[in-house]
Amino acid sequence: MNDTQTLPRRGPLHARLAPHARGWREVNGYQVCAQLQGAVLGADPWLADQTHLPRLGLKGRGAADWLAAAGVTVPDAPNLWLRDATGVRVARLGAQDFLLEAEAEADGAALARLAAAWSADSGRRGQLVPRQHALASFLVGGERAADLFVRLCAVDLRPTHFAVDAVAQTQVALTTAIVLRDTDIAPRYRLYVDTSLALYLWDRLHEVTVALGGGALGAEQLPDVGVL
Repeated sequence: MNDTQTLPRRGPLHARLAPHARGWREVNGYQVCAQLQGAVLGADPWLADQTHLPRLGLKGRGAADWLAAAGVTVPDAPNLWLRDATGVRVARLGAQDFLLEAEAEADGAALARLAAAWSADSGRRGQLVPRQHALASFLVGGERAADLFVRLCAVDLRPTHFAVDAVAQTQVALTTAIVLRDTDIAPRYRLYVDTSLALYLWDRLHEVTVALGGGALGAEQLPDVGVL
C-alpha cells in the first residue's frame, strides 16, 4: 500500500518568510504564511504574497473567441482587466493573451473547469500557458501604496492617472512585471513577476514599504480584501 501524500508546495518566498512566520496554512496546495512576527495591523502601505492563488494563462490565435464561447467575459482591449461573473480576474495582456486568476481558493474550481474544457476541445483555442508556477503574485495596499511605485516604477500608477481597470506591463525596480489596480475602494495593486525574480522584487518592494512606514503581512493579517 502506498502511504505517500502530496506535501504543500513551497512558494518562491518561503525561505525569506520562514524565519518570521508565525504559523502556516495550506491553500491551493501551497504552504502559506498565516502571520508574520512583528507585523503591524493597519500598516500603510502593506505588502503580501499571493502566489498561492489559482491562475492560468491562455495565449495564441483563437484564445479570445474560445474564452467568450466558454462563457468568460473578456476585456474589450489589451491592458485592461475585469472581474468575471465567476469571481475570476481576467487580464488582457495582448489581443490574444490572457491571464486569469481566481479571487480566492474557493473560486479556483472555475479555472479548473475552464482548463478541463480547453483540454477536451480540439478547435482553434490558443495555448494554455503555465502561469500558476511560472509567476509569483504580490498584493500592495494602503493609502500610500501608490507612493511605493513612485519610487520604483517609471509609469505613473497613482489613482488619478491609472484607472481601476488598467493593466501596466512595465518595469518595477528594474524588473519586468505586470501591474493591475485592484479596486477603487482603497488603493490596492496586484503585481505578477517571473518566479525566478520574485525574491529580488519582494526585497525591493519590502525595503520601500518599510521606508514609507509600512510592512509585510501574513495571510491572516490582511485587511478584508477577499484573498484567502
